[in-house]
Amino acid sequence: MAGRVRGNGQGSVRKLPSGKFQALLVLGVDRSGKRREKSAGTFATKRDADKALAKMITEREQGTLNTSADITLAEYAAKHLARRTHLDARTLEIYQLELGYALELLGERTLQSVRPDQLKDALLSLSQRTMTRGRGTDKPMSARTLGKVITHLKALFKEALEDRLIYQSPAESLKKPKGTSAAAKTVGRVLTLTQLERLVHVGSALHAVGVSRSWPALFTAASLGLRRGEVMGLTWAHLDFEQDQVIIAQAQTRAGGKPRIGHTKTEGSQRTVFMPPSLKRVLKAHFEAQQLERAYAREAWTDTGAVFATALGNFTHSDNLVRSLSSVLEWTDPAQLERRLKSLAKGVSESAVQHLRQVVLAGEKLPMLSPHDLRHTYATVALIRGVPAEVVSKVLGHARVSTTLDIYRHVLDTERRRAAIDLFEEVLPVAPAGPTLRPPLSLN
Repeated sequence: MAGRVRGNGQGSVRKLPSGKFQALLVLGVDRSGKRREKSAGTFATKRDADKALAKMITEREQGTLNTSADITLAEYAAKHLARRTHLDARTLEIYQLELGYALELLGERTLQSVRPDQLKDALLSLSQRTMTRGRGTDKPMSARTLGKVITHLKALFKEALEDRLIYQSPAESLKKPKGTSAAAKTVGRVLTLTQLERLVHVGSALHAVGVSRSWPALFTAASLGLRRGEVMGLTWAHLDFEQDQVIIAQAQTRAGGKPRIGHTKTEGSQRTVFMPPSLKRVLKAHFEAQQLERAYAREAWTDTGAVFATALGNFTHSDNLVRSLSSVLEWTDPAQLERRLKSLAKGVSESAVQHLRQVVLAGEKLPMLSPHDLRHTYATVALIRGVPAEVVSKVLGHARVSTTLDIYRHVLDTERRRAAIDLFEEVLPVAPAGPTLRPPLSLN
């Protein structure tokens, strides 16, 4: 059953093979004589479709109807992302990548022609796609990544709805795969307190012999649970040694392969945290060492104010933090110690070398980690040591305490289990006598 097609500014409602109803508004004809129509979407009942058509006609008469019928999904996605001016360059780059997965399959379709079934088919195809980059290389797309794609599609079509380019979002019924909620986030590898102490001992010994230039930055990350970009975006103006405070006001991003200083991940990530005494000692010693480098560099020094600067004062690329941590972890292997000692520069004091040897031989090799794992280690150890979740959340820069509770739920549950109090431990006997069981009566 098809509705009667009327003139320009009017339209029709037609029943689709699926049983749903589509509202179409006739806009006129193009240069080739082909009729131009604008769809209000598909609806479960003819009554809803009639309402949508009437709304379009009213907006057409009021001059508020957007008639950009030919814009493609890819074109609108570019506009949608360009409006995200609050995002830093790196985050925007990630959004483009994640949304780009869907655009590869649907980008050439016009915005108004995309149907829910097409989105679902595209997501099914993506779920079977083999990834070519990141930790999931050569594996199917993870549920988390697929969930990100869905989030971006929902946001895109919601904005198109607000722009009156469409009248119903085809992404409204999309559901994220199981395992993509905040509670399902994986913490990654975490060091125990003993392992963390070994990392600090080895890292400090390596710094003393001139091997790990970025060790103060790694120590800062582990001490405060900072994100990699937050650590490498610190300037001396953000450190208050009198009040023992660290101000997290900016972060380094890596868009385009070059380090840039921009906003923190979110507005809630801007925060002030207290500087522990051990971190204060490390940073003061680092400041004095940097002053010597500055004096040596003279006119070649660039005064960026970066805390963890290069030998010429510029911001150090945050990828160096990854390489530096890997190097420290490799040094924790006692079996490789003598081979690695041969690579030390000449002129290192024998006492420093002996101290390094003793420290490395005093324990076992630590597992490989990423700088972000140091953030998780900080949170886990802090919670185990009884620091309130509200405090940990504030230090981490989470927008809500619930985010911290969701991510580290397993830690809190374990601690609650350990702290469970048995009120009747001293009341009941060691082996309380149970009721006497008698065999059932025989029916024979």
